[in-house]
Amino acid sequence: MLNDLTVVIKTFRRPDCLKAAVESVHRSWSNVHDIIVLDDGPADVRVPRDSRYQLIVTEEDIGLSEGRNRLIDAVQTSLLLLIDDDFVVGPEARIDILAAIVQSGECDLVAPAIRETEGFWNGGWIYRNERGRLYKFHAAHSRRKVPTSIGLAPLYLHDQVNNAFVARTEFVRRVRWDPRLKLREHDDFALRASSIGVIGYTPVAVVDHAPHDPPDYSEIRNDTSRFYDLFLKKWGLTEVVKESEWWQHSPTPPHPKLAT
Repeated sequence: MLNDLTVVIKTFRRPDCLKAAVESVHRSWSNVHDIIVLDDGPADVRVPRDSRYQLIVTEEDIGLSEGRNRLIDAVQTSLLLLIDDDFVVGPEARIDILAAIVQSGECDLVAPAIRETEGFWNGGWIYRNERGRLYKFHAAHSRRKVPTSIGLAPLYLHDQVNNAFVARTEFVRRVRWDPRLKLREHDDFALRASSIGVIGYTPVAVVDHAPHDPPDYSEIRNDTSRFYDLFLKKWGLTEVVKESEWWQHSPTPPHPKLAT
């Protein structure tokens, strides 16, 4: 199954993070078909060429969206795993289970739980559009159970998922990322994905978020307001609500509330 899955990673100015991400895949999931890395960082902070992955080098700072579009166009397998360059994909990531859920036909895209240093986020954002429609993160529309090698795996269907997922390659190519959104791109991607297909989350798989940014990285990457404003305008979103009573750390992966 995993010999028909490609790992894709967009990286920018974080060669140490990228190295840890690639090493984690090779330690735990060496039977994946391929790893493809796209680097749009400056020439003096490029990741090195390495036999463990294909490397695509582009002009500087093409943005997350354009970079990911070029990555998925390079994939030659029917499934892909997208991760950020600061994710660690260990044995708990259960890429095999994520792939089995997608191949079952129950969804087009499925995300694992993301573990931070402090634990798992249990809660999330709610967007409201001009017509009053709510788009919820961490509140599921429904729950299904999918037969896998470890038994029945819970699958929660969402409007949004995290920045790590296994999906059908052709489905992701249909959705793509909006190249105008160099940052703050993922909410737009996920909302469009949920409008044309079925996307979900399962707590049986866990990926670790392990950033160790260079000193100037945050200053460069945190200027996101213009991209966020563009996202809100594109979707006609009038209100962003943070559900503070849900937004807390948990030692275990969240089992989302069903939307009411």
